[in-house]
Amino acid sequence: MFSKQFKLDSELTNEFLGELHCWNSSDCNLSLFVRRFDVSLFTPTLFEFYGIPCPDGIKRSIDKRQSEFLAGRICARDALLMSGFTKADVPTIHIGSNRSPIWPQGYTGSITHTSSIAACVIAKSTQFNYLGLDIERIIPTSCLMDIASMVCNSTEWNRFTVSGLSKAEFITVIFSAKEALFKATYPKVLQYFDFDRATLTAWDSDSKTIKLELCNSFAQQHQLPSSFLINYALFNREAITLLSVKK
Repeated sequence: MFSKQFKLDSELTNEFLGELHCWNSSDCNLSLFVRRFDVSLFTPTLFEFYGIPCPDGIKRSIDKRQSEFLAGRICARDALLMSGFTKADVPTIHIGSNRSPIWPQGYTGSITHTSSIAACVIAKSTQFNYLGLDIERIIPTSCLMDIASMVCNSTEWNRFTVSGLSKAEFITVIFSAKEALFKATYPKVLQYFDFDRATLTAWDSDSKTIKLELCNSFAQQHQLPSSFLINYALFNREAITLLSVKK
């Protein structure tokens, strides 16, 4: 999915916020920007320190949610700066309906995070019809089957043997892929939809891609493609998925 990892110099790195890492993808001309962060070292004053506005709804949330929001918005700003914006004109990424980010005109993107890592990918909206990114911690065994019952059916379970993954990794990738699908299609769908609207129909462990097929009536109602290919990768007990469809 992504290769050629490299670190970028950043004056923002400190105890709370880790170094900025960038992965480039040669096949779809995208860059992924990633930072680790430490929730235990978060304080609300960091919003001012990093120059990131804190929305009222986020101010009222717990430290964990505030730190995740802050780290995600910093990654988004990193991505915008690498896309040609300057520090003087880089826009603020506001929160839209259903908590989706509002990207500057001419751009589309996706932000994701766990409790310790944040990532962002952006692109020119003239180049991509759909773009969705998600990252998840590998699901613990204690709650694996409960989550599995929500995200996949018996037919999808049949793909487990060809995945080459553990059950926890397999379910986490499916969960993450369906989240990436939601993020990528939300600008057209403009509503939440259940996991069963998409079904896993193919798994290629060599190319690290899976295929999700949409329910026919749902795809037709929202004028969506009938299926999507999604890239996945596993690292450091985390699964990351990317849905990108060029124009």
